[in-house]
Amino acid sequence: MDSRTSLGQEAMDRVTGAAKRMAGAVTGSEDLEREGDLHREKAQSIRSAREQRERAELTEELTEAEMAQREAADERARLLAEKREQEELTRAEREADAAQDAVVDLTQRGKGAVAQDKQRAERGADQRKQAAHRQRADADNEVADIRDRASAEQERAHALAENGAIEAGSFSERMLGRGLSAVRLPLTGVERVTGRQGSDWPPAMGFGALEATVMQVAGGLLRNEELTRKGRSKQAAVRTLKAAMAEEAEAQRRDAEAQAREQEQVEKAEQSKEQARSEAQKRTEDLERREQRKREQVEQTERRRKADARKKAQKAQEGQRNRQRTSDLADSADQQKAASRKKVAAKAGQEVLAIDEEIDANKRRRRTAK
Repeated sequence: MDSRTSLGQEAMDRVTGAAKRMAGAVTGSEDLEREGDLHREKAQSIRSAREQRERAELTEELTEAEMAQREAADERARLLAEKREQEELTRAEREADAAQDAVVDLTQRGKGAVAQDKQRAERGADQRKQAAHRQRADADNEVADIRDRASAEQERAHALAENGAIEAGSFSERMLGRGLSAVRLPLTGVERVTGRQGSDWPPAMGFGALEATVMQVAGGLLRNEELTRKGRSKQAAVRTLKAAMAEEAEAQRRDAEAQAREQEQVEKAEQSKEQARSEAQKRTEDLERREQRKREQVEQTERRRKADARKKAQKAQEGQRNRQRTSDLADSADQQKAASRKKVAAKAGQEVLAIDEEIDANKRRRRTAK
């Protein structure tokens, strides 16, 4: 029965009840008055049933609205928690990627610096090698100049020696020549055995100096100016030859020193290059190990942040479940209240039916009494 029908029925029963009570009072019919009272009670029961039904419907609608509101709030909270979790996971991944890129970039810059240092060191070593070669070339030029001077001195010495040679001349010169040749026989024999023949051999130069002195002394004693001149020429040849040999010795010394210096500088440059390569390799390996450690740290941080985000999400879900249980309890209480009011309304409806039955019974009694 809807509200309009209930109101109409209530009004009809009130009017009918009042009319029957009045008629009963006029006619003195207690059954009619009783029937009027029943109509009035029915009207009151209808009103009570309608009110209880309306309250039950309002309570049910309110309960449904509150349930829908709580469900919407729970759903919003769940979606927000999922969104926060996803945002935190995305942020952790994005920051981890940025950190990994920064680690790679730092490593690459470090490797670039290592390569530049290595190139500078190798370039410096190559420059030192080139400087050593230039110094050797300069030394070779100086040695060549010294040897040219030594060669010129040797040629001059040979010319002086030829000018001071004892040739066929006076009897005294021939005898002196033969005597000097006889004295030189042992030295000549040694030269033949050792293969050291030539005026630049030190023993030969020594004998040449002796021979020049003997010739000058003999020339002075014999008053032989030509012999004295030849002795002086011979002595000058010996001095010039000694100077040429000294120049050659100086050339050999400088050449040896230049060669040793060049070799030392080249070896040091090569050692410097090798050291630069070794240091570059070590620094590169250190950079790679540091990069690996940084990568592992970034990954650990990412895993920890993701785990924290999941724990927060789990706590949020647990809180949501707790709130859901609380909401379910509240919904159950509201549903119970609405069911109780429906039950009261149903009882009121049963009372109306019972009154209808009593009214019908009273009508049958009145008809029977007539």
